[in-house]
Amino acid sequence: MSAIYWREIRDLLKSARFRIAVCLFLIGMTVNGFVMSSAYQDLLRMHNDVELSASERFRESASHVELLAINFNEVFGSGGHSEALNLSAPPPRMLPVASGTELGRLLGVEYNFPNAVQPGDLGLSNEEMPVRPVLDWEFMVRILLSFIAIILSYDLIVGERERGTLALTLAYPVSRRRVLLAKFAAVMTLLAWLLLAGSILSVLAYLTRGGGAFSASDYARMLLFALGEILYLAIFVAVSLLVSSRASASTYSLTALLIFWIAVVVVIPQGGTAAVQGFVRTVSDVQVEQKIMRQLEDQVNELVGEMDSFIRSDMNEARKDDFASERNYARRVNQMITTIKTTLDEQQASHRRQARIIQNILRLTPAGLFQLGSERILGVGDTREEHFLQAVDKWAEGYARFVQEQDRLDPQSPHIFYVQNYMSQRAVDPATIPRFQFEELSLKESLKNALFDWALLIFELIVALSLSIVAFERAPVSKTV
Repeated sequence: MSAIYWREIRDLLKSARFRIAVCLFLIGMTVNGFVMSSAYQDLLRMHNDVELSASERFRESASHVELLAINFNEVFGSGGHSEALNLSAPPPRMLPVASGTELGRLLGVEYNFPNAVQPGDLGLSNEEMPVRPVLDWEFMVRILLSFIAIILSYDLIVGERERGTLALTLAYPVSRRRVLLAKFAAVMTLLAWLLLAGSILSVLAYLTRGGGAFSASDYARMLLFALGEILYLAIFVAVSLLVSSRASASTYSLTALLIFWIAVVVVIPQGGTAAVQGFVRTVSDVQVEQKIMRQLEDQVNELVGEMDSFIRSDMNEARKDDFASERNYARRVNQMITTIKTTLDEQQASHRRQARIIQNILRLTPAGLFQLGSERILGVGDTREEHFLQAVDKWAEGYARFVQEQDRLDPQSPHIFYVQNYMSQRAVDPATIPRFQFEELSLKESLKNALFDWALLIFELIVALSLSIVAFERAPVSKTV
């Protein structure tokens, strides 16, 4: 078995197709490292600008509790989200496809706070927070390296049959199963070394050009990601051996495998996504705006009619009726906010429903399973975005509680939250203002999220390898005329 293994490695190393594959993949991975380091530097500059702007805004707002509340309301009601969050230092991470796929766009980071009262801003997102450098290896492996796996293995059986050397190979004192496994192991060994070399070049290029340093957890994620890559590529090698065992000519084997590759890597994922988007409708921003306007039309008219009585510059005059107009106005605003939030929740539910269906379509192919599993292993994609939104919501609630608590400390304040001139005028220590801190998904959580997709990949590999063994056991030794 070892003799067959080393013979296959020598033959592949001497082949022109392997040398071309090595050049293409290594150049692609090196360029990826340079490009992603530039992207990280751009994101880091943007991050620093956001932090500087946030710190300055906090210092200005700290002069009055009232301004803190107004600042919070304006930020999350007018779409200027980035200026409200003071971020922790940006952690380096690998990002396979989270912002570049249809699924990523469906689950874009959107801030739907209870007081986001501008329907025109409902679709705004803030993609640069938290800042994350990118090493987009998923595309290189899912598209390019899977294609290379087919090119290297499409004629491992049928090619020997055509050359008349298969009988000689089977003359070794080993079973056909061991012969097939030796060929499988030879191709996987070369692919693994190619993947390792490309990964090292990409990381070195990334770090050399100023990318962020990776932590031990990041390298652990890379290792787990590499295991997923091996599983994914092994499926294509196993299927190639299956087809090569059954094909009567190398050209037929290559044609069938190219059709298989196009179907599982391009057609089903992209076509399935497009079909779901066409048939499973989501609630659009225009529909949200129209629905909100219909529901709030009467309330808005009533509010406009009360504006004159509500906006009173004389605090003593307003105290005579215990701020009745102001409190009524605040009550109506809260009703409007509840209506808006309900509509926004319906919109988000429709997007999540569509995204779940797309995920199930992607899971029909090894490429889709690899994509979803990679996102989860690396702590990106839909699970990270959901985790991020939960963190932002938690911070927003804490910020609101902080402002309310500061306001309650002032006995002179009527405590009408977010209404200008009717909250405390006391100054606040800027250092006590809650700052947004985002903790990435832990490695344990990421691995747990990826287990289902990785398990399906393992199942597909076992099935493909078992079928290839059965096919080779029944394959003819010589070319039939």
